[in-house]
Amino acid sequence: MKKRATLPRVEVIIEDMRWGGIPLDDIASEACGAALSETVKMTKRFEVAILACNDSRIKELNTRFRNQTKTTNVLAWPVPSTGGFLKTMDKSANWFLGDIALAWETCSEEAANSGLALSAHVAHLIVHGCLHLLGFSHATDTTAKEMQEFEIIALASIGIKSPYDGVNVPQ
Repeated sequence: MKKRATLPRVEVIIEDMRWGGIPLDDIASEACGAALSETVKMTKRFEVAILACNDSRIKELNTRFRNQTKTTNVLAWPVPSTGGFLKTMDKSANWFLGDIALAWETCSEEAANSGLALSAHVAHLIVHGCLHLLGFSHATDTTAKEMQEFEIIALASIGIKSPYDGVNVPQ
């Protein structure tokens, strides 16, 4: 991955030690930096927390917070009080955007099934999660297309090709 001039502050909490096989701290900083620089142009003032867990834990979180009793690859929880913050924020303060969780088994299986390097797939999921923290959604075809376009641009900025080549936008 290419180095960016400014990166947001990213705290990675590794709950499942299998995540130690990739440089998750570096991937997370690069991916968050790419997502934020392509959307708000002020990456160094933002903070994100990432939980690197397993399928069991993400299923528990998905059930608790989304009432969906299934595993998923990534979950994101934006801080509720950040609505409209870009217009009113104190430029000298750091802003915590929210939390992202990644599930080891699902992420590694998806990467393997797609023929992707795990680091590239995880970078994509972190970009995706960061965009959710900023309020992006894929609830409709229009919002999904917008979100996908930002993902493609952000990933390209760190040297990762589009994960959507020949693939429909996920819902």
